[in-house]
Amino acid sequence: MASNDLATRQVVQPKELTFLQGNVAEISCTHTISTYERLFWYKARSDMAPEHIISGYKSADDMGPIKMTFNADKLSTSLIITNVQVSDSGLYHCAVRDAQ
Repeated sequence: MASNDLATRQVVQPKELTFLQGNVAEISCTHTISTYERLFWYKARSDMAPEHIISGYKSADDMGPIKMTFNADKLSTSLIITNVQVSDSGLYHCAVRDAQ
């Protein structure tokens, strides 16, 4: 892969979102990596290292109140948290593993 190919590969997600307790939170992530093999979501808080919370390729395990949706055509994923609680506060990161 040429070095300029790396410059065009991006993962984009919102900078900040706010949700009300008890509601459903959906955090979207799009990317430009058509050769991806897996998508990951991590949660970080100021008092701990980032923690892997869910991952998948076209489908993911249902992790109780946390789910992951996929749209392969649009190269996107969403993290969905049902019944949001204060303990869900944190910094969420989407990551993409390239197959190449």
